[in-house]
Amino acid sequence: MSRAPHIVCHTIRFDEEILQRLSTVDGITVEGVKDIDGFSTAVEKADGVIVSGFAYDKKVADALCDHGKNVRWIQFTSSGIDTFLRHGGPANVPVCNAASAWGQGVAEHAFAMLLSLSRGIVHLERARIRKDWDQKNILTHVTGLEGQTAVIIGCGEIGKSIASRSAAFGMKTIGINRSGTSVSGFHQTVPISELERALGMADVVFVCVPLTEDTKALIAAKQFDLMVRCPIFINVARGPVIDQAALELALKDGRIRAAGLDVFAPEPLPSDSGLWNLENVILSPHISGQGDPNVLKRIAELCAENASRLRGGDPLLSQVSIAE
Repeated sequence: MSRAPHIVCHTIRFDEEILQRLSTVDGITVEGVKDIDGFSTAVEKADGVIVSGFAYDKKVADALCDHGKNVRWIQFTSSGIDTFLRHGGPANVPVCNAASAWGQGVAEHAFAMLLSLSRGIVHLERARIRKDWDQKNILTHVTGLEGQTAVIIGCGEIGKSIASRSAAFGMKTIGINRSGTSVSGFHQTVPISELERALGMADVVFVCVPLTEDTKALIAAKQFDLMVRCPIFINVARGPVIDQAALELALKDGRIRAAGLDVFAPEPLPSDSGLWNLENVILSPHISGQGDPNVLKRIAELCAENASRLRGGDPLLSQVSIAE
C-alpha cells in the first residue's frame, strides 16, 4: 500500500483552522509548523505544502528547493503568488492560489471604489469638510453605470465576482483572458492579444489578473493612451501589473477620469508619491480582501479539497500557470 500523502502547513495566521479541516480528510497526514527550522525539517517528508504569501520568504523557498524533494503540490492561502515569483521555488510542481476564497471581498471592495468615484462620493466628502453646498460642481463628477462597458482584465474567481456585480448594475462586461475562451458571467470574452482593442471600448477598467512574468507592466503608457473614453480605472491585482508612473500622468492629464487603487509598487506607497495628492483617486492599503467573515472557511475548504485531490491523483483546483 502506498504511503498516505503528508501535508505541511506554514501559514502563521491560519494554521489552526486549516489543520482542523485537514484532519477530517481521509487518507492524509498533516503537520503545522511555526518557524523556518520546523519547516526545513518537516518539508523533507512533505508531499504537499500549504503556505501564506507573507510566510513565503527566501528562507522558505530555499528550504523547499533543498529539502522538499517529494513535494507535489504547493498551495498558497493568498490570492496572489508574487512572493513565489520573487523568491523562486521547485520547478514543475503545481502551484495553486486561493483567489476563489478571497474573490467576494475583493470584488466588493473594487465595486465600492467604482461607486464612490462614479457617484462623486469622494468629492462630496471633501465638500462636507468645507461645509460647501456646491451642487453644480459636484454634478460634474457624477455619472451612472447602466449601459456602460466594463473591461475586466482577468477572468478568474475575482474577475467573475466583479462581472456579476457589474451586470447587476446594467453594465456590459468584456473579460480578458489568455485564450479568449468564453467564461460564464461575462457578456463577451476576448484573448489578451485583443486587450488594446478592448481598452478603446472601456468606460471602466478593472484589473484583477495574477502577477506573473507575463503580466508585469501589462498596463503602461501605450495602453493608457488607448483608453479613449476616459474610463475609471480600478486595480485590485498587484502593483507591478501597472506602470504606476504612467498611470499617475494619465490621471493628471485627464486621459483617465479617476482611479481606485488597492495595490502599489512598492508597498507601502511612499509618502512622496504624487498619487497621494490627486483628488480623483481613492487609495487603500492593500486591504481589498479583508473583512469577509467567510474567507477563512473558504480557504480551509479549498485546502481540504486539494489535499483530497492530491491523494487521489485528480486535477487540482485554482492552479496557476507561472508563465501566464
